[in-house]
Order: sequence, then C-alpha cells, then structure tokens
Amino acid sequence: LYDSIILWGKKDFEKIPHIKNSSIYIEALGHPKFDLLQSKYVNIFDKEVNIIKKKYKDFVFIPGSFTLANSPELESAYVKAWAKKSKIKNKKIVEDQIRYTDLERENYINFLKLIKKLAIENPNINFIFRKHPAEDQKNLTNLFGKIPKNLRLINKFTVTPWIIACNYYLHSGCTTAIEALILKKKIIFHSTKVLSENPRFKLFKFSNLNFTDDKKCLSFFKNINKQKFTYKTKDIRSFINNNNK
Repeated sequence: LYDSIILWGKKDFEKIPHIKNSSIYIEALGHPKFDLLQSKYVNIFDKEVNIIKKKYKDFVFIPGSFTLANSPELESAYVKAWAKKSKIKNKKIVEDQIRYTDLERENYINFLKLIKKLAIENPNINFIFRKHPAEDQKNLTNLFGKIPKNLRLINKFTVTPWIIACNYYLHSGCTTAIEALILKKKIIFHSTKVLSENPRFKLFKFSNLNFTDDKKCLSFFKNINKQKFTYKTKDIRSFINNNNK
C-alpha cells in the first residue's frame, strides 16, 4: 500500500522484508529529531531543560516502553494476522515472532521491578521514569505498586529535554538511546540474559555499560559516585544516516 518508505539508517535495509514492487521508493534519510540535537538547534529545548534541572537537579532518566500497550493475546493475534496477510506459511517464523514479543514483555516487567529496587537501595539518587505515550498509566501504577519518593513517574514534555537534562540514561531497549548517544550521555542498558543475545536486541548495546544480572546492576548504582570506569560508545553512524538535504 506504500509509495515510499523512509528509513533511519543503512542497517535498516538489512532488516526490511524484500519488496518485489520496484516502484516503491526506499531510502535512508534519517530522522529530523536527530538534527535537532545538533549544537546550533538544541537550544530550542532550553526552556523545558531549565524547568527540569531546577526542580530535579541530578537524576537518572528512564524511558518507558510500548511493550505492555497490548495484551499477550492481542499481540499474538497481530502476529498471526500479519502472517496471514503476508502469506507466511512457515509456522516457525510465526512462533518465533510470538515468542519474541513474549520475551520483550518479560524483559520489561523485570526491568520495572529492577527500577523500584534501584530506587529503594539508593535513596540519595533521583530516578525519573517517563512512560511511553502508548503505555497505560493505570497499568504502570499497578505494576510498580508503592514506590519510594526518589522514584518519580512523570509524563510531561517530550522525551528529548529529559535526556538533555539527565546525568545517566537507563533503558531496557529503547530507540531514544540514540538521542542519548548523540548527546553524549552515559547510557546504561539492562535486559534479561535470553533477550540480550537476540540479534535484534544486541543493537541496543550502545555503550559498554550493559547488564543482564540484576545484582550487578544494583551494585553498579550503589557505587556509581565512587567508582571510576572507562566509558565507551558505538559509532552513531551505524544507526542513523541523516540526509544533509
């Protein structure tokens, strides 16, 4: 049904399904939000950044995920509908996709539990969690339960000023980590061991601060202001290809 498809980066060409219709225009043009992070434009976020910094000072920023936007039953139905429409008869492909969405769900629920533990064990660190626009606030509140005062669930402004204002960026597999990478923030990635080895999920390892063990992640935060570590990141050009035009 599409006339054209615009991709973020050249790697997307490796992942996109083969399209027989050669009349479809496909090109990696990037995304304008990445241009807005350049030094000559990024000051458009100054007003929001100043409000955030004035109120919350130093903090760890955590973006939410749309993973829980749908029920497991609905996600499974979507996959099956996609397979039927795409005439995919290989059952393993369909089962693998359903399994992947289940693993994503498990990963995210585990991540939410970890966030709460981090806040409880580090009362002197401020944690700001901003839900994904597709997430249900009531569902999140139920999953978190009673939380300490240093963990704040906030849904204000776009995600960008929060990333600009934060000291650390903690995620469980979010593309906003690309923004954090451009802004040279310290990126911490946490996922379950099973999902961390998935080729799709490996792409989220933007820095060398990656954890699959909850205890090691908790230990890292406990000593975050004492320890010295060498911080390394990936080359951003492998993820995005913003067209100069």
